[in-house]
Amino acid sequence: MLPIAMSITLTEESLVSGQLEFIGKMISKLSPSEFVNTVKYIELWEGNAFRNAKPELNLVRVFDSKYNDILIEASNPTKRIKNSVVLLKGKETGDELIDFGWEHIKQNHLNLDYQPTKSKFVRTIDGNPVLFSEDEVLDIIKKTIAEGFPAESNVQSNSVYELAIEASDNVKGVRVVIGGDGQLITAIPLKTKPVR
Repeated sequence: MLPIAMSITLTEESLVSGQLEFIGKMISKLSPSEFVNTVKYIELWEGNAFRNAKPELNLVRVFDSKYNDILIEASNPTKRIKNSVVLLKGKETGDELIDFGWEHIKQNHLNLDYQPTKSKFVRTIDGNPVLFSEDEVLDIIKKTIAEGFPAESNVQSNSVYELAIEASDNVKGVRVVIGGDGQLITAIPLKTKPVR
């Protein structure tokens, strides 16, 4: 249960920003530990975690993780949430060195027109490509973080997990990349099953 002061603050800020429906929808999909860690994230964040001066830092979702911790502030190791990964709104500029988060995933892998050579979360229905819903992709990300196997990363501080799934005729696996600070960088649909 949310502490009373926290729930009042969360409700007031959500009403003012028009985000109560979004927050309610997000919370309804969380496991008990994800809910607790979301509350911790909101409490440790400076300001409103859902409405930042830098919109790319807006909170989208917190996921359970066996091996990762969220580090909210690099200079303060006490602002850490154990066994969690955070998905922020992020940004997509076309530069893979700085792009991250939900916007990056949606533009690259949930948009058939943007960078069409990139793999997409898509299935074929009656000969036509049909994108997965955002909720389906979030569920796949959650499953990959929870059940995926560690894979090799070209950046030493990043964690990479892969999971073989039969999501569609075009998606046989998923690769999730998490930064050393516990931020989800990207989720990539794989056209072939990852080898384990």
